[in-house]
Amino acid sequence: MKNKIKCSVWVVAVFSLQMGLWADPSFVTSTFDAGSEGWQPWATSGVNGLSPGDPHLNIAADGVGVFGKMITFNKTPEWTGDYYSAGVTGIQLDISNTSSSDTVFLRVAVGNRASPQQSGGTWFISQSAVVVPTLSGWTNVFLPLTESDLTIVGNLPGEIGTDSYETTFGNILNIRILSAAIPLGAIGDEFVGDVGIDNVALIPEPAALSMIGLGAAVLALHRKRSGKLWHLQRHN
Repeated sequence: MKNKIKCSVWVVAVFSLQMGLWADPSFVTSTFDAGSEGWQPWATSGVNGLSPGDPHLNIAADGVGVFGKMITFNKTPEWTGDYYSAGVTGIQLDISNTSSSDTVFLRVAVGNRASPQQSGGTWFISQSAVVVPTLSGWTNVFLPLTESDLTIVGNLPGEIGTDSYETTFGNILNIRILSAAIPLGAIGDEFVGDVGIDNVALIPEPAALSMIGLGAAVLALHRKRSGKLWHLQRHN
């Protein structure tokens, strides 16, 4: 009985830790099988995907107004929250640039405001861009989100945030994937052409991954033992 109680305590502890790692943010992968999955303002497409008919987010920028930039953003609970405690180290995704005129200078921007058009808050953006040439096929890229890989930029009103990296990443309210030749803001450059994005995922630090794996293993073991006990009790 004591061993059973100890096992249950361990399961609850590991499960709680595991849920803490998953809850904020949840480390989901956006495959776009169920639509845009919170990534705005674009729709999905099954044309020219990673495989025939495979849906992806299709950024169809026309260089004008709201749809004039190569940018997509997410403000849903799955993609926001305490990045710092969760140990977020970067974002990984597949990307294809089918524009015949514009190169993608891929960066990621995050901030503790729902939009860079709002006053206040602090925004960080990638110091270095991943260059995706015109008419490129699909490629997998990783954009780091560690402090040394980012730089603070102003919001649209021109204010430069003063929050620290730790404070900002403790309350991320918006994550933005964009093309910007120079990291001057979280808005991005005007762009003409289609860009496909798929399999977007936040990447936790290795320690967090190990803990998630440990939690899954312990839970699986507990379920297996519970199943055996139930089976024995049923047949006794």
